[in-house]
Amino acid sequence: MKANQLFLEEMLDVNRRTGVIRLHEERVVLFSNEALGILSSDLIHTLGIERAKGFLMRFGWSWGYRDAETLQAKYDWTSLKELLLAGPVMHTIAGVVTVEPDQIEITDDALFFSGYWRNSYEADLHLLKHGVREEFSCWSLLGYASGYLSASFGHKVLAYELTCRAKGDEACYFEARTVEHLDACHQKDLKYYKEESMNDILEDTYRQMELLHQHIDEAKQFRDLLTEHFLSDENIETTLSLLRDCLQKTVRVEKYGAIIASSTVEPPLEQREEIRYPIVSKDELLGSLLIDVEEPLTQREELLVQQALVVLKIQMYHELKMMESIWTKRSNFIDDIVNGRFTSDSTLRHQAALFELDADASYMVVSFKLSRKEDSEEAVAYLSHHYEEFQTFMREGYVTMLISEQMEERYRLFATTILQEMTDQFPRSRIYIGVGREVEQLRDISKSYVDAKRLCDFLSLVYPHQNHMTNYSSVQSVMMFINNTNHDELIEFYESVIGEIIEYDRDNETELLITLKIFLDYNGNLQQTADELHLSIAGLRYRLERIEKLSKMDLKSGHDRFQYQFAIQIHFLLQII
Repeated sequence: MKANQLFLEEMLDVNRRTGVIRLHEERVVLFSNEALGILSSDLIHTLGIERAKGFLMRFGWSWGYRDAETLQAKYDWTSLKELLLAGPVMHTIAGVVTVEPDQIEITDDALFFSGYWRNSYEADLHLLKHGVREEFSCWSLLGYASGYLSASFGHKVLAYELTCRAKGDEACYFEARTVEHLDACHQKDLKYYKEESMNDILEDTYRQMELLHQHIDEAKQFRDLLTEHFLSDENIETTLSLLRDCLQKTVRVEKYGAIIASSTVEPPLEQREEIRYPIVSKDELLGSLLIDVEEPLTQREELLVQQALVVLKIQMYHELKMMESIWTKRSNFIDDIVNGRFTSDSTLRHQAALFELDADASYMVVSFKLSRKEDSEEAVAYLSHHYEEFQTFMREGYVTMLISEQMEERYRLFATTILQEMTDQFPRSRIYIGVGREVEQLRDISKSYVDAKRLCDFLSLVYPHQNHMTNYSSVQSVMMFINNTNHDELIEFYESVIGEIIEYDRDNETELLITLKIFLDYNGNLQQTADELHLSIAGLRYRLERIEKLSKMDLKSGHDRFQYQFAIQIHFLLQII
């Protein structure tokens, strides 16, 4: 007998009078796919996924094992291979799945069998009920293949899936091997074929429930302890210390990319992973709780962490509101200075002392202009946290920092890195940083503040597509010249040089003026200018020719280049004065 000689019509007997259906003289019953889906879902709901998986795999095993015994006894097979191939034929005839064998390797004590499962009823049900998931779903098919091959071959065989349509794969592909030749990963699946009584299941469920209640009670006690310390005005470090003692793991709180508090265990883990829990209040990310682990947290540990997160959220939200209050007071204080509301030096000195400022020291202002308002608000918190020594606040939509002469060395390092740092931290915003002049006393800070703010506006006009930073000294001469010269004459000058270019840009929505500015910034280097503007050399040459034609000037002439540069600076600076 060969496997391809098995035909359903020859094996099936239907008694039309009694309705009894027999296959190989054994009674069979027709079930709809939907009914099997309901059974599978109920098993998962009642027993949980792991136990339901084991139940269906054992069901499939018994089914396959019985089919193998029946076929082996009923027919005289030409070879062991034909008997093994009869299993896929039976599975296909039953309408369960279309089996396409791929490879078969047989020795005296080892078997390898692989193939495709097409139209798997279990994959169809899984996709219908749950959609695509990470779990292999053809559990009863695995059981059937394992049981059939074990009975036919005479050694225990285990089948497993490599791909599955329920996981989003194109097809279900299985392999089966004798147990002795399985790798460690698939050896673990043997546990699903161990019999479990309902009494054992209920007892285990009861034990799990009892343990869960113990964990919940412990979590409540931990919450009460955290609350007690919080009401005693303890800080975040105390909360982390209590959590560390319960978990016996290193814990940290991160905010804006920096660790603001931590509590460690000794010795540190050699091979650790980091679990991150966001600390969120009203959709606002306040920070993250980080925990070093060697393996996933237990249910008990997760409950303790959730209690700690509640208290950390309150503590960090409270700190944020306190900082916002300080920023507002700083802003109001600077506002009073800028608007000349301090009538006496003694009042100014007294108010300055409240903010730990020396009224007689020299200061300068650094302003930040970010294109996204939400980033501006977050930037205040970020800079306040990372640069606590600088006075940071928000005024008129600009993030503002007040830097004293005592911080000169710290400022030098800050100035070399801050633009890149802000670019990395707020990638969705255009960022412009202006540094005002240094003034000799706090009373004159309005001059530096106005400088810094104007420079931000100047940069946003000149560099609309590029983050930039500049200081007052780089444009001081032009600013002084503009402030002490008749503006009508200046306007007449720059319009004679670049007026046609400005009008052309406005009418045609082009960027010839910006192209000219960047070309001059790079001292006429075509490649650098083209790279900055993301243009081809040919495209840049076209723009430059258009600029020369409109202005009737020569970009190769040193005199004309100076005229261009001076006119551009006047044009942009007049817009912000």
